[in-house]
Amino acid sequence: MSFLQDSVQILTQKNVSPGGKIQIDFPVVIVMNNPTIQLRINNEITSLIYRTVNNQISEYLKVGYKREQINITVSYEIKTNERGALSLAIHAYFFPVPAAHGITVLNSITMDINTAKVYQLNELFRPGINYIP
Repeated sequence: MSFLQDSVQILTQKNVSPGGKIQIDFPVVIVMNNPTIQLRINNEITSLIYRTVNNQISEYLKVGYKREQINITVSYEIKTNERGALSLAIHAYFFPVPAAHGITVLNSITMDINTAKVYQLNELFRPGINYIP
């Protein structure tokens, strides 16, 4: 027998590279009724974080920075964790030395915690609602 969940438990897994140039706080969903769904949710979150980091590193490499010049700090914020939905905002700050300042990249993910379905922006609105795609 399977029970639907309203919310999930989330722990923070802190990963710091040798030398501390890369610091990533990964949100990790734990203790779900369905371990397969739990793994899929965690894989989706991890993939989003790695895509965000790798895309921005690629942009810096294109303009002449070297990978070792880039400091990266990634954190997250839980936007909702109720009624079967989990929504996270991923904040990634990149500071390429010797630049005057860095850049923050914000990505988000909203998922059904009972199916691991990742919602697209247009799926979060009622049909006929005018949203900005």
